[in-house]
Order: sequence, then structure tokens, then C-alpha cells
Amino acid sequence: MARIEMLHLHFKGRPLDSLDFEKLADLTENYVSSDICVTVCMFVHVWSMAFAGWLVGADILEVNVGFGPRLLKINSRIASININYIPTGGSVKFGDSFQNIHPIKRIFISLAGCLGLLCLASISFGVPDAFIKFQNGFSQIVCGALSPRAVGSELLHVLYSFLKVNSFFACLALIASKLAASNMLPLPILNGGDIVLTTIGWIKPIPTKIREYLSQAGLIIVLVILFCWFSAIYHFIQSVR
Repeated sequence: MARIEMLHLHFKGRPLDSLDFEKLADLTENYVSSDICVTVCMFVHVWSMAFAGWLVGADILEVNVGFGPRLLKINSRIASININYIPTGGSVKFGDSFQNIHPIKRIFISLAGCLGLLCLASISFGVPDAFIKFQNGFSQIVCGALSPRAVGSELLHVLYSFLKVNSFFACLALIASKLAASNMLPLPILNGGDIVLTTIGWIKPIPTKIREYLSQAGLIIVLVILFCWFSAIYHFIQSVR
């Protein structure tokens, strides 16, 4: 009942009179647990990269846990750790000398975050099943973005059904495998794109200007993909009306 009343207050005065609040309340029942799953996955991803950087001797300037305004700053001997308000992302900032370390070490650092997520997924699913779900994640992310109303919304229904009947750790494993796939997409601002650019640069150096253009293009593509998935979420919510 509390969740239904909260939804009534949130949507009060909006043109959503036909919205089924009881069904929407049921739909968002696992919202907190899924949020916790994303936060745990983000933590594993960021700290796996930081640990890999430390292993290969990279100069780590900052470890950002979360996005948005800074909540807390911790100065350590290894790096400055920033705890931010929005716990659904993060990053590791390396020093200028990062580009001078061996490409294999840089590739290892880029891989580390996704490997950490796959290890997390393997705890519940086992290695073969975790890898299959990771592999399927590529086509699901792309196809869901290309067709948010039909494919994306349906995939969200499948995810919702899975979250509703499975344990927290199984849900954590599933989200970890999909986030690993999303970060391995070959776009310059993601881990997969870093690996591609590092490999190409190993063979033939890429001019800084071209890297900047590629990063800007990658950012635009990622924003488009996110917009399409927000559209899928909208159609998913509309389906409960």
C-alpha cells in the first residue's frame, strides 16, 4: 500500500489517469534490489580496473565511485578516492604516463573490469552459463536499441520476470553479465573501444586529434543507445496501463 500511495503522489496532476497503480507498484517491487545489483556491479567493475592498474604499476590519480557531485573524498597512498552521490557508475583516472606503458598492460586494465563482472556472474551461473549470457548481451543491447518498442520493451519484460522469481544473487549475476557486455562494446569511450584503439595504436600510432574525434563519436553513439533504451523503458511502463 505504501508503494501505491507513493506512486499516486509522484504522478499526481499528470495525464496518467488510466495508469494501473497496483500493477505498477508490483512492477517496481524489485527496483531497490536491482539498484543494489547495479551498484555492486559498478563497484566490482571500477575496483577491478584500479586493482589491475596497481598490479601493472600504472599511475592512478583518482578512483571515482559513482557519478555526480562528490559526497566524500578519501586520500590514500595509491590514489584519491571520490565517493559520489549517484552510485550507478564510476571511473578510474590514470596519469599522463598511462599512454607510455606497454599496450598489453593497458589492454589488461581495460579487460579487468569486465573480467571482474564475469567472475561475479560465474558465482551463481557457473563459467559456461555466465559466458553465454555475456555473449547474448551484445545482440540484446544492440537489437533492443534498434527496436526499443518491440525488442527492448520485451527484453525488459523478460528481465522483470527473472528478477521477480529468482534470488538476489542470481539477479546480481545476470545484471553483471549484461553490464560486462555493454562495457565491451567496441566504442571508444567504453572498455571494448579502448581495447580496439590500443591494439590499433600498437600496430600504428593513432594521432591525438583522431582519437579525440573517435571519442566524441563514441560518446554520441552511447548517448543514442541510452536514449533508445530510455524509450524502451517508457514503452515497458506504458504496457502496465
